[in-house]
Amino acid sequence: MAKSSLSNRDQKRMVQMSNRLYPAKLRFLPNGSFQFDYRRGSTSTRLVLGNDLEQAYNRALVLRKELDNAIPVISSRDLSLLEWHEQWAESRKSKLAKTTQVAQRCYWEAVPETLKHESLSKINGKMVEKALAGIDAVVMRENVGAYLSTCLRGAVTEKLISQSPWVQSKKRKKRDVPVVSDDDLVRVIEAASESARPALALAAFCGLRLAEVMGLKVGDIDLEQHLVHVRENRIKLYGKEAEEVVKETKTNEPRVAYMKDAAIPFLLPVYLNRDPEEPIIRKYRRDYVRRLETACAAVGLRKLTFHDLRHCYATNLLSDGIGVEFVQGALGHKTSSTTLDIYGHLKPLQIQKQLQNTKMIPALLQSMKEWADTPPVDYNELLNDPGLNSHPVQTCQILSNAKENGVSPIKLTPRNPWWAMADSDCRLLPCEGSTLPLS
Repeated sequence: MAKSSLSNRDQKRMVQMSNRLYPAKLRFLPNGSFQFDYRRGSTSTRLVLGNDLEQAYNRALVLRKELDNAIPVISSRDLSLLEWHEQWAESRKSKLAKTTQVAQRCYWEAVPETLKHESLSKINGKMVEKALAGIDAVVMRENVGAYLSTCLRGAVTEKLISQSPWVQSKKRKKRDVPVVSDDDLVRVIEAASESARPALALAAFCGLRLAEVMGLKVGDIDLEQHLVHVRENRIKLYGKEAEEVVKETKTNEPRVAYMKDAAIPFLLPVYLNRDPEEPIIRKYRRDYVRRLETACAAVGLRKLTFHDLRHCYATNLLSDGIGVEFVQGALGHKTSSTTLDIYGHLKPLQIQKQLQNTKMIPALLQSMKEWADTPPVDYNELLNDPGLNSHPVQTCQILSNAKENGVSPIKLTPRNPWWAMADSDCRLLPCEGSTLPLS
């Protein structure tokens, strides 16, 4: 009785056979037999070769050889990777932005000469893997691998090779989204060099990308309204054609980003008494990663990249209960699906729980222990104190909670006018309006 379907093992075997038979292939028919299918130009041949896979393959090899009549299957000339790349890159040049062309030239220069001079038909995955292993920088290695994958895929399209020996997606494996409190970010920025603080603050408390920070002008910042108008990107090309390039934002649309209070002290030195048309960062810099690493080490915090500061901005907004649509607009994501893809797995309570593991929380709890023996507070006197009552609704709610729980409210830091609760064991108690992370 003829088989109506193939086992997984036979399916894989048939795919391997078809790859070797290219441009011919084997097909499995519903009646259980195998069909030889050959197409080349105007030539088209189909023959049923029986019900046994191995016999069908042996017959197909003979047929393919007869039909090809000793003409190479793929190309009359076997190009090297270097020769093919020259043709391929030139054909794409007019379609690519100048910045992309410069980046791709860097990727190609990183490819070893031995691989460049290898013929396309002889290149295999192990060769490419060995070539990439010689590139130390992880990001560059991934970018070069993705570029080679695209180049070789073009050779397949032009029928220079039957299949690409190297397939790699440009999209890298996602890193964990960092969760760092705003107070910790302030400590990090204060530990950084004075000249680096404005750019770090714009990333951490406004959610700007590095190119957006570089493209920002003094007049784009509205301290009174706590807004930043992101209109363009500024990047720098290095190498023989070194120059600064100003272009549209990543989404090709301007946006307005929300500025947190914590950013203002760091922006004032580069904002006051400046021409509105002058760049907020006069000279293009790319040393912020090193400056940030040094600052993180100084305060005992995990290493952060410049783009991690943007992630921190988003996670802290979400931890405050801000909706995804607002975060999407603030970050400049084209669709909400992008925002959800990056941060959708993080729930406000999860973020708050992770915040409790940062360096600031032990310090806050220590402060609470030091103040645990303070005299009882006169609630009526506290409510009438205009200096402390910065948020009347929240203060009343917290004091009301305090009376019910029989504990005294404690103000944790002079910068934070909001109040949090602590019981005799110095545990944080949930209270509406508190900016502290609550479990």
